[in-house]
Amino acid sequence: MLEDKKRRQFRRYKHRSEFQLSIGRNSFKAITIDYSLGGLGFSVESTPSITLGSIIDVNIKDINLNIKGKVVWTQNIERNLRVGIKGVSVSGLLKYYPLSDIFLDLQKSEKTGILEIRDGLIYKKAYIKNGDIVFARSNLKEDRFGEFLLRSCRITPDQHYRTVALMKKTRKRYGAILIELGYLRAEDLICTVKHQV
Repeated sequence: MLEDKKRRQFRRYKHRSEFQLSIGRNSFKAITIDYSLGGLGFSVESTPSITLGSIIDVNIKDINLNIKGKVVWTQNIERNLRVGIKGVSVSGLLKYYPLSDIFLDLQKSEKTGILEIRDGLIYKKAYIKNGDIVFARSNLKEDRFGEFLLRSCRITPDQHYRTVALMKKTRKRYGAILIELGYLRAEDLICTVKHQV
């Protein structure tokens, strides 16, 4: 039990939130102890029937976070039961997580999905496969891949304009045309996209 806690891979954030834990038809008062993208630690009043390996859905309203996780450890402390779950899926607002930790946790957990970040009318998306960022999208012109390559002097303005013209003509992706024209090597594309993100 405690060995699993020692082997945690994710930075945990201390936070106390009360929530109702529902197990079957029963509801229990619970309090979060700490959380991360990788899991959640909480304490439950009384001792509900929670077994190792069971899957629990937790909805923490005050931080707008939903975690579905597998119970990886339990510990009785006086009249309370402490529970640790490893996150199977996490959704909701991640505003309480530093962005750098989100990317590190996604990489460590080898998650696949889309991380969308919004601030008013500005949005950015990172497409993640097995923990690695494979593509990014933004509605800001200065965040576009071509703009990034120009700013970092990886391509010339002439190469950029030629690539854009071919992209409009052929409807191929920008990166694919860069490779076809020999402006960027295929093996450098993913690394360059990661650097852009």
